[in-house]
Amino acid sequence: MRSFIHYVAHRTARIVTFMSILALLLAGCGRHVFRPVIITPAPTSSGNNVPPPTTSGPCAAPNDTPATYFGVDINLQTIGGARNLPTVLQDIQQLGAGWVRIGFPWSVIEPAPGVYHWTQVDRLVALIAGQYHLHILAELDTVPTWAAVGGQVNKYGNGVVANPQDFGQFAAAVAQHFAGQVCAFKIFNEPYNSGMYWPNGTPHQYAATLAAAYVAIHQAEPDDLVLDGGIGCVSNPTNRSNGIVQNQWFYQLVNDPQYPLGKYVDVLSYHFDALGEAYAADKVNCTRAALAKTGYNRPGWADEWSYPSDPQAQAFDAIPGYEDGEQSQAAYVALWARQILSLPGMEKEFYLSLNDLSGAPQFRSVGLIDNSGQPKPAFTALQQVWKSYGS
Repeated sequence: MRSFIHYVAHRTARIVTFMSILALLLAGCGRHVFRPVIITPAPTSSGNNVPPPTTSGPCAAPNDTPATYFGVDINLQTIGGARNLPTVLQDIQQLGAGWVRIGFPWSVIEPAPGVYHWTQVDRLVALIAGQYHLHILAELDTVPTWAAVGGQVNKYGNGVVANPQDFGQFAAAVAQHFAGQVCAFKIFNEPYNSGMYWPNGTPHQYAATLAAAYVAIHQAEPDDLVLDGGIGCVSNPTNRSNGIVQNQWFYQLVNDPQYPLGKYVDVLSYHFDALGEAYAADKVNCTRAALAKTGYNRPGWADEWSYPSDPQAQAFDAIPGYEDGEQSQAAYVALWARQILSLPGMEKEFYLSLNDLSGAPQFRSVGLIDNSGQPKPAFTALQQVWKSYGS
């Protein structure tokens, strides 16, 4: 959904810098005791007009706390590296979130067939889940050259999986290795953006890879959750946010004769960014209706949404009434944080970035904390909503 420039600046850090950044983590965080995912009962929502979400498995409930309805997407490079990760995790806790979404690069974990390098990711999980008691949505992404079609990956480490069973074995190994610690897995990200992810790949190739991961993960850990890469439909697609291409991909995936989307996901991933309530409602309704026609009904997690604080970027998003800078960002996130969970079937929401980003102008100011490290009014606004949920 986001522009190609934004992908280059924001997402490639998970691929290009993962080894060097995690090396710092190895040196800096010491040993931590892993904390199993233990979830406590959620109170009934009242007073905020948001019904309690339905549940889809152990990562989502039946014994969730309100904090675990909310999460933040973490990118190690944009937060300044692993040395800053503890501070970021503290901020996320203070914000009222119970989840983080972070990449688990296949090319780093399994650089050669059957050869697994766990140490770095073990330290990452120990810090996030063990020390800071946050749940993890693990995005399984990148493709090692040995597993890519033609042995080819682009400069960001992405390629098309040659043998989906190879990816399935990797996904199962991750699920087994982190059993009780990581129980939700997102399979690649926005593969319809072929210039960045899934270069020159087809919907059917992605469908086969998603299905292989789904089957393998559930054979290894039956209660774990599998999410798609954030692919949905809208009723009137435009070139904005790759809507036309995304619609084409979605309908091919939903109707794939071998690997229909509804059969091989537990939760639908939605990306809303800063396109407003009408867009989000349309996307959810379109996606759910198309899926229902194939006999499937799946809950949703909005694992990407945000709003900028820069007036010029707000003008790009063109949402009337939210074009006056930081106060408009605060007002938008406070309103939208409540509305997301009122959408049909929606269980969780993840804010795109705690910190400001680089790249395309409309994404540079989406953070809740500015480049000097100071919280924006949106941080407090979102904190108040998230911490009041269920009260």
